[in-house]
Amino acid sequence: METQDNNPETAPAGKRKWRTAAIVLLFLLIAGGTTWLFLERADNERAEEEAYEILENNYDTADYEAFLNDFPNSIHARSVRERLARLQTMESNWKKIAASGSTSDFVRFKNTFPHPYYDRLCDIKIDSLDWLLAQKLGTSEAYTRYLEQHPEGNYASEAAIAESMVKNQTVTPEETEATQETILTFFSALSDNDAATICTLITPVMDSFLNKKEATKADVTEIVKRMFNEHILKCTFRVNDDLFITKIPADDGGTHYRLTFSVDQHIERDNEGKTFGSYKAVAELNSQFMLTSLIMQEISQR
Repeated sequence: METQDNNPETAPAGKRKWRTAAIVLLFLLIAGGTTWLFLERADNERAEEEAYEILENNYDTADYEAFLNDFPNSIHARSVRERLARLQTMESNWKKIAASGSTSDFVRFKNTFPHPYYDRLCDIKIDSLDWLLAQKLGTSEAYTRYLEQHPEGNYASEAAIAESMVKNQTVTPEETEATQETILTFFSALSDNDAATICTLITPVMDSFLNKKEATKADVTEIVKRMFNEHILKCTFRVNDDLFITKIPADDGGTHYRLTFSVDQHIERDNEGKTFGSYKAVAELNSQFMLTSLIMQEISQR
């Protein structure tokens, strides 16, 4: 009976070659599989790190959820879950106040949830609400306060322009005193039929004086003279406390003043006739506080 020779050294050459090829092939398969597994693992780790890097300064909760779905066993999974929970809490609270019209809501949110992304959103909302308040108030102080709170705010340039315009339109105490003095002195002189003093308070040609357009000083003197006759013993004019002053732009680029007020006229006479008149008056003064116009409309008499 013939025995099989399993010794590689004594086996026929053909069998030895076949066995060698099989061993080499098996080695290549094992090595290839190991390499494939290694490469696959390397690719997964690289994908995981790239996905994790995407979360850097990322505030989109959907990206965090996608990372956890794709890499549930990642070494970063715990920290990602914690960051996701914080973001979801902030996002939920933000949605509750996003449309609020109260700056205190956003200040409180910043203090409760300090976070660069939401800090910026809160600052934008606070800036916008403070600007709306400044516009609503429309005062120089309101615009100044906005600029102090938001020197680099989105509306800083508009606030600076508005502040300047309001200041230019605001009547100062000195201007108020000067305009009041002109009006009170004028009506005191009118009561005394003092043409000389009246002429020192008006421009050479007034735009309007009562019903007279382009009234010269001579026209004004004649109109005042006709207010008095031999039957009028005394005529006094009293400017009431409702005087209101505004600044108006002038054609020469300067500042003029418009005054609205009421005036009461009391007449003493030696015959029958009018003894009282109440007037609504509108006066305009130039930058030297001289009268350029005076219109009076009678609203009652007896």
